[in-house]
Amino acid sequence: MKKLSYFITGTLVGAVVMTAGSAFASEIKQLVGAKVGSVWELHVNGEVVGDVPIISGSSYAPVRQIAEIAGMDVDFTQGKVFLETKEDGIEMGEPTRVDVVESRLRYLDAIITGEKNAIFGYETLIKQESSPKNEVVAIYREKIAVIEARIATLESEIADLEAELAEIETNPLYTQSGTSGNNPLHE
Repeated sequence: MKKLSYFITGTLVGAVVMTAGSAFASEIKQLVGAKVGSVWELHVNGEVVGDVPIISGSSYAPVRQIAEIAGMDVDFTQGKVFLETKEDGIEMGEPTRVDVVESRLRYLDAIITGEKNAIFGYETLIKQESSPKNEVVAIYREKIAVIEARIATLESEIADLEAELAEIETNPLYTQSGTSGNNPLHE
């Protein structure tokens, strides 16, 4: 009798799990081709890092951008998204200037990715509008111009940081570990 109750319980639990998964999948499939209702700015620690489309009252943030800002590794394989906390390279102690610059470069790259996604979103909204000369389209084009200017500023900062990084790495006083007590490049 116990085996039968385990079997029935297992079957019911399996049915619930299978139904929930397929219900979620059908909900996701309904988003394909759905109209973006609005686009909101995404703020992380008080800094605008991109825009988030709002579809049917729900916000959809770019997984890669959010995960990279959170310091996670992201992998897209066979229709699945994998997020892993980074454990490699974690050192106790103060970061070197190289660590700081490389971290800022990764952060800026994630922001630019988000900004490019926002431009794509606005371009999609423009295509959905019935008249290319209406006020909404003009607003979207203005937002695209603002985002493109932000991207140009970020790319300029990236160029400056890459030049600084190259200078640091060619400096004979620099040590990879940054533990030298008289290393002027250590922060």
